[in-house]
Amino acid sequence: FEAKDQSDFARLTYRTLCGIRVIEVVQEMQTEEIEQVKVQSELFVPYFTEGLTWAVRCKSDESALLLRQEVEQEVGEQLHDALHARFHTKVNLTHPKLLILVVVVGKDVHIGIDYAGVDLIRREYKIFSSGNSLSGGTAAAFIRLCGFDKDAITLDCFSHEGTIGIE
Repeated sequence: FEAKDQSDFARLTYRTLCGIRVIEVVQEMQTEEIEQVKVQSELFVPYFTEGLTWAVRCKSDESALLLRQEVEQEVGEQLHDALHARFHTKVNLTHPKLLILVVVVGKDVHIGIDYAGVDLIRREYKIFSSGNSLSGGTAAAFIRLCGFDKDAITLDCFSHEGTIGIE
């Protein structure tokens, strides 16, 4: 996906049905030790504004060599030290306006802007799900893969909660 500007990311975030997150990767590096994580804070300047609230979150897989909490703290401290005086920003861990997401896979570290701040695959209509429920994101992906035609008649004879029909 090649974005021309931030509005492309915003549009993708709004329209995606199958994605979990929409992230604009700002910086990438490879490292095995937390001491080697060096954030190029000038790359993040375009995303910060006066008085902005922000937070850093980290996602990793089993192969990650760095601990999530340490990564969040290190990246957060580096950005705070570099940008706080300039923008008078505040860290808000519960409801930040800007969410910086660090994704660690093995030695690879990707730092970016999370445009939604929440998992996009969740659906508001899925209040009471059973153990046999199909997730909204899976249903949406299934519909796309099957070549669904909105003008054709569709029969979902295995409907339990109507997820495919809703999607």
